[in-house]
Amino acid sequence: MANLSRDLWYALRLMRKRPGVTAVAVLTLALGLGANTAIFSVVNGVLLKPLPYPSSDRLIHVTIAMNTGLGDRTSLPMADFLAWQSANRSCQTLAVYTTDRVAVSGAGDTDQMIDATVSAAFFETLGVQPALGRFWRDGDDRSGAPLTAVVSYAFWEQRLRAAPEALGRSVMVDGQPHEVIGVAPPRFAFPGLDVQLWSIQRLDPPTLFAVSPSDSLTFIGTSTVLLMVALISGFLPAWRAATTDPVVALRAE
Repeated sequence: MANLSRDLWYALRLMRKRPGVTAVAVLTLALGLGANTAIFSVVNGVLLKPLPYPSSDRLIHVTIAMNTGLGDRTSLPMADFLAWQSANRSCQTLAVYTTDRVAVSGAGDTDQMIDATVSAAFFETLGVQPALGRFWRDGDDRSGAPLTAVVSYAFWEQRLRAAPEALGRSVMVDGQPHEVIGVAPPRFAFPGLDVQLWSIQRLDPPTLFAVSPSDSLTFIGTSTVLLMVALISGFLPAWRAATTDPVVALRAE
């Protein structure tokens, strides 16, 4: 113990004699410790710390990357998601979402907010329970279903004054009325901390001239038209050949 005290006293004397070297050493240590702490915080939050959702190790987040080499991403076509959903045999649930800045009114002043447009299975996939009201059920994202929304806990407290009777109230999202059906938990913030509400994404199949490709009448009508075109295209040359005099045809050539 005596030797340790002597060594510390000797080190302090040397540091006092050379303040420049001491300052550089202390600054280097401070920068190194700060950088390591910052890197560990990012790694811990992204890779080590589990997500705040039940069975988070079973969640899969899929994005579409563009082949540019720059890490650019693009949106998933609705037709692709519907195909994945119909062919799904591995995942318990599938959900899709997109975010956008929208104008929200009907609950105080009109403000620009971040809205996450999501499919009905969004909250079920994450295993989240509402703080008030309910989340979406099967069929709430189908064509013709009413437009509905779930608001954040902060939105409910600040814009709806934490009133339980706010459920069923209508808010305007980019000029379209959405019925408020539920309130998200206080610390729920997916896909971002700035999301204030989640509106329903209707999973309408892609259509051409407002006609669904899965419609049976469309399938029968299209097949009939194609069959008629094929018959006519084969019949006309044969009819012409059968009704033309070979001698006349040779003279014409």
